[in-house]
Amino acid sequence: MQKEELLAYVPFIYHLTDKRNVNSIYRNKKIFSTNSLVDQSTVSNKEAFKTTRRPQHEVIDFNGSKVTIRDQRPLNAAVDKCLTHGWKREQFIHLLNSRVFFWPNLKRLHTHFGRYENESPIIFKIELQVALTLNPHVQLCHLNSGATRPLGMLGGKAPERGPNTFVNIDGYDKGLNKLAEVTFPDHFLLPATFLISEHPDGPWITKTL
Repeated sequence: MQKEELLAYVPFIYHLTDKRNVNSIYRNKKIFSTNSLVDQSTVSNKEAFKTTRRPQHEVIDFNGSKVTIRDQRPLNAAVDKCLTHGWKREQFIHLLNSRVFFWPNLKRLHTHFGRYENESPIIFKIELQVALTLNPHVQLCHLNSGATRPLGMLGGKAPERGPNTFVNIDGYDKGLNKLAEVTFPDHFLLPATFLISEHPDGPWITKTL
């Protein structure tokens, strides 16, 4: 796929975070992956944190701030039967934790928002063209990578996952209608201006850093 095709189909991308994380994000002008946050934190066993499924939210100390990292409850036991290339669960969890996730459309944002609506999260809405100028290290995914729900059409197994789950734009061949996630390994640099809201349907407020 060409970059121009992606930009025409996905004008904006959406990131949801705990409202307690917002001030740290603004201060750093950057959204860090879980692994990057942990590496800069006071967590004692960093490797175990980065490779173990989180059944609930975790709060860690990051550069003097408390940061909330979301649970991984949708990553259930089915993950062990859908991994390719001989991968183990720990390797895939590390892969997930190594990136910052955005949703490519409001439909997927609404679904994700529904799980955390009672927590009053904050949503970032960012123009994709601007995002890619600052963050050319983008990778795409054709499924909700962290939700390993078994499917009847696959004989009760979840769709395959592994080292090829996330691909560069020019390597994405699953069709834009199947695009599920826009991800950025390690970190995402925020543009000077973007939109924020407490609900997928707005109202949207312009934020300038």
